[in-house]
Amino acid sequence: MPDVRPELLKSFYAMILDGKVDPAIYADATFDEYYALQRVFYPGVTRQTAAKNAHFDHHRAGAAPPVAPEPTPPARQIKAIYLARRPMLDLGDAAVPEDVQSLVLDRIQDLQGFRFLPRLKVLEILTVALCKSEDRVPASPPVALDRVEVRECSPVCVETVLRSTAARVVSFNSAAPVSLALLDGHPSLRELTAGAPLLRGIERLSGRPLESLTLASVDVNAQLRAVLATLAPTLRVLSLTATRPFGPEMLPDLAAFPELRRVAIFSTDFAEYREAWLSYAVAHPQIDFVFGRIVPSGEQIEVVEIHRGVDVLRIEKGKKVVFEVSGDLASEGGADDNGDLEDRLREPAKAAKKKVKWSSEADTFVAQTPDLETARWIIDQILDTKAGGEPKKAAAAKKSAAKKASKS
Repeated sequence: MPDVRPELLKSFYAMILDGKVDPAIYADATFDEYYALQRVFYPGVTRQTAAKNAHFDHHRAGAAPPVAPEPTPPARQIKAIYLARRPMLDLGDAAVPEDVQSLVLDRIQDLQGFRFLPRLKVLEILTVALCKSEDRVPASPPVALDRVEVRECSPVCVETVLRSTAARVVSFNSAAPVSLALLDGHPSLRELTAGAPLLRGIERLSGRPLESLTLASVDVNAQLRAVLATLAPTLRVLSLTATRPFGPEMLPDLAAFPELRRVAIFSTDFAEYREAWLSYAVAHPQIDFVFGRIVPSGEQIEVVEIHRGVDVLRIEKGKKVVFEVSGDLASEGGADDNGDLEDRLREPAKAAKKKVKWSSEADTFVAQTPDLETARWIIDQILDTKAGGEPKKAAAAKKSAAKKASKS
């Protein structure tokens, strides 16, 4: 907004940071200034619509007469299929026609057959919402798409969809932690929206030619700052929903982002950094800043340690702190699924008098404990346990004893 006077820009951003709506700040603004500020809230608003909704007469009269729009060609028609509320669906079945271009899968309780996605040769858009899956076999090679969206699906479903596709636009949210390594197979990725309690592998985004990046529940730290700096050549839109309040010093120098036009910051509170953000936004008029408040989740999640290659999460909710070992760990423990892995660990935990809260499902192992040492013990049990349920050391000792007995 280079055409907006600094003092007006400061009043505008102060209003947003304070969470207020005060039309009086526009009283002495020119129509062009008023319109530029409205576009921060509504990027696509026309001059005529802004004038129609204005509070002051000089703004309502300020828009030039509308220009007749250029004739536009008819909207392109695509073949779309919507399949919902099924107990099971196999993507290899005829229920999904091969010439579908946009496919929506909604509330499928058992989604199978991702490996058959390549048969949908003209598919452009894939949306998967509120689905569950235990199918871990992805399409190979991944299917090239324009857009893929995965909303509130089970962890295995999120993983297999992202491994099965290679899209220009990717959007996902998940109730479980997600590794951004799943995006390695998306070389043409330009727009990313990612939401999860924990996003692992943020460094995987380094150097990608992203034009739009939206990260939810992210810890804005030195690592993220370094990753964002590598996106400077192409990034146009940045949106961060932070797990804790932060100041502009935690971002790289946005003046070095030649294409950046919009930055949205969402936080539980701006009081501590209000003046810093106010000064920063006014000093970068070429960028539209949006500041929004979010309701505190009451839960802070971070990786406190990586033990033998497995993350240990520290979860803080109010005054309560627990340590969690979670993920698709069945193969690590040689179990059929994560529920079976939990069943095998329950007795050893009870015998060792370990305090553990279990809540695993077939596709996700979850164990919480009040102390870090027990979390390490759980990982050791997973990695040192054979499919038959015996720790490797014990099994080796038993085998050695049997061998000695046979010789005697």
